[in-house]
Amino acid sequence: GDPVIARLEALERRVAELSNAVLKATATNSSTVAERAKATKRAIVIGVDFTQDGKLLRLRFAASDARAMADSLKYYGFEVSMLLNEEATRPRIEQAIRDAIEKSNSKDELVLYYSGASARSSDAGTSPTASLLLPTYDFKWDDRSASLNLNAVVKQLGSASKLNRLIMLDGCHGTYGLEGLPADNDGSFQVMAASQDDQLAYEKPDVGGGVFTQALVRELQS
Repeated sequence: GDPVIARLEALERRVAELSNAVLKATATNSSTVAERAKATKRAIVIGVDFTQDGKLLRLRFAASDARAMADSLKYYGFEVSMLLNEEATRPRIEQAIRDAIEKSNSKDELVLYYSGASARSSDAGTSPTASLLLPTYDFKWDDRSASLNLNAVVKQLGSASKLNRLIMLDGCHGTYGLEGLPADNDGSFQVMAASQDDQLAYEKPDVGGGVFTQALVRELQS
């Protein structure tokens, strides 16, 4: 009867369906398999339990979820750059993205994972432009307009049009305010989010952390 558990079960089923679809699509084309085997896979994994000014809700599992995701991605051959709590400042994150793009060649894969207390700009009263705030350790409640946001991350990754790019967000309010992914024919760009734009994301001790991340990690490990 717990709606969160019901949502977790539905999410696990959906993740399994998506995984099966990807496996089937890959298996139908041996040349694609060979091409993907040659690709270098990189990941930037970010987990923020708390901010320096202490004015946001403190999370319990964002950093540990990030570690679990990093371990899963390493198992699949990803080179992982991990930024947790004090290390996860906006300049370091943006530099990590630049470094990954510069190192990557055509058709390489780049994943960015973020776990933290994401918030809608409208709720924070920052600006008339809708955007999803991605609080970093150096986030300042009194200067929220200078914070990292999803549109800025998408714009930065948009410059790497030859890469296959995936953003995974374990936070509230999904892809709120996202203006749209770059349209190009050279690479793919996808976003997976733990919630819809008007929903909250949950972390639960009995599932070991964030509901979304733990479901995804279990599927990756199965």
